[in-house]
Amino acid sequence: MKKILFYLLLTLPFLITACSDDDDNVPKELKDSLKGTRWETQHYDPYNDDNFTETIYFVTETKVEISYSDDDEIAEGTYTYNSPNVKIITPLATVSGKINGNKMELTFEGESLTYTRK
Repeated sequence: MKKILFYLLLTLPFLITACSDDDDNVPKELKDSLKGTRWETQHYDPYNDDNFTETIYFVTETKVEISYSDDDEIAEGTYTYNSPNVKIITPLATVSGKINGNKMELTFEGESLTYTRK
């Protein structure tokens, strides 16, 4: 009986400690949905020597729109969100990333871009 009690006391710290969750840095309102949120990043176009803004707008639970301040066209796509991970699929590319606070970092072909929630 003493051995059982000893092993129980030995394993107790493992049962009551918890690891931090990946969602700890995701704002409460973004835990379940990105719907209605808008994210922006700045780009530099060396050909035109000009800066422009890329905006990602999560329209519904699965639909996303991507627009650029120097272009009137809007690219449409779909996305999946499993907080804090996001994956955006458009006809031209698939990007994935994570949300940390009011920042979203997306990676495409080994390059990362950071977007800020607006």
